[in-house]
This record gives sequence, C-alpha cells and structure tokens, in this order.
Amino acid sequence: MNITHQKFIEAVNKVEGELINGFLREENQINYSHYRNILLSEWHTTSDKNFKTYFPAIINEYSSLDAFWVFMRNKFSSYEKIKIYIYENFIPFRQYLESKVYKNSQIVDFVPNIILSSQNIREDIDKANERIKDADFAGAITIARTLAEAILVEIYKKLNPGNEPEHKGGLLKLYKLVASRLSLSISKDKDLDERLKGILSGLCSITNGIADLRNSAGDAHAKKFKPIAHHARLAVNCAFTFAQFLCDTYLYQK
Repeated sequence: MNITHQKFIEAVNKVEGELINGFLREENQINYSHYRNILLSEWHTTSDKNFKTYFPAIINEYSSLDAFWVFMRNKFSSYEKIKIYIYENFIPFRQYLESKVYKNSQIVDFVPNIILSSQNIREDIDKANERIKDADFAGAITIARTLAEAILVEIYKKLNPGNEPEHKGGLLKLYKLVASRLSLSISKDKDLDERLKGILSGLCSITNGIADLRNSAGDAHAKKFKPIAHHARLAVNCAFTFAQFLCDTYLYQK
C-alpha cells in the first residue's frame, strides 16, 4: 500500500462521510473526488486480492455525488434506508482495513501473577491476541468474557479452597462474590474512599458490559450487531485491565 493504513482509513471515512451527508455543493464534490481517487489508485495498483474483494462497489460505480444521489432517491424511499445501504457497503472493507492496521499491534500487555496457575487463562490471553490479528472480532469478544470469568473463578477458589462458586454463568454475580471477599464491595465497605468507589463502580459496569457485548456480538450467540476491530479491542483490553486489578488486589491482601 502506497500510503499508511491509517491514512487510508481516513480516506475511506471521508468518502463515506460525503456520501452520507448528501450535500451536493462544489466543495463536497471536490472532497469526494480527491479521496475517491486515492482509494481507486490503490485499487488499480494493489496485488492484494482481499483488498479488491472487500472494496465498496459504490466507490467504483459513482464518480460524482450527483449521480449517486439520483440513483439512491430512485432506489430507496427514505434517507435512513440510504444511510443503512451506505454503511453496509463500507463495513466489510473497513473491517478488512482495521485488521491490517492492528495486524502487528499488541493488545495491552497482561503479565499473569503467581495465582494464575491455570494454563487455560494464559491460553485465553494468547487466543485473544490471535483473534484480533486474524480479524475475528466476535471471537475476541467471546474470549474476553471467558478470560474475565476464568480470573474470577481462579481467585474465588484461592479464597475458598475446595469450593466452586455458585454463579450459574452469571459474570456479575461471580464478580460480586469475589469483590465481597476482597473488600471491594461498594455497598458493604464503608471505609472505602469515595473516589475509589467510583472506579469500583466502573468495574461492575465493565463486568456487565463485557457479558452483554459478548451476548450481542460474540460468536457464542446469534449476533445482534457485527463488531469491528475497536469494539473487540475495547472488550479485550477491559477484560485484561479488570483481571490485572483483581489479581493485584488479591496479592496485596494475601
């Protein structure tokens, strides 16, 4: 690719934005043409078959905003339907480009502490990295949830030798069981600093959020929306940060 992937994503955003805006002023057409030419130049010179496979047909088909909007108004009955059509044309290409951007980037480094003796937890961390690199964003979100649960179960078993937590797969319920034993319960621990309570409240939200996102976008359930790279990175990085804090807290109190 002749320009950086990040710059290329910027050009994609500009073209998509001009199409969605629906403004037909000269300045909008100039902007659209400029960034469209950047994308087409790469399309004509690249040997990357995936690039051409995911490249939005809209970009090839419409050299002007006027032509695009004449066609759209004849095809769809509302602006909302036109926006959805544009989004759906660009999503596969955007996912492909973001996977290239993140191909060699590393998710937040998580160094397991001594309590993390389970090889499965280490494998989850490695798997999440691989899923992001392979653009399997739904899979990465599923692993983020699995990682959060594995960490909580591991700590619970350390705090309650010989016992298994009774949570029936409920991540928030499991977190509350562990938080109570680590003196991280907002409602029960009166001596906690108010500012710390705010962060701990955030941990509850993260726990719930990871579980909900996994149910909506992960590969373990029917997808309600299709996640892209930054959704997966958010879920995975939150899960890693969540796990590191709980491990550090356990070791501090041990």
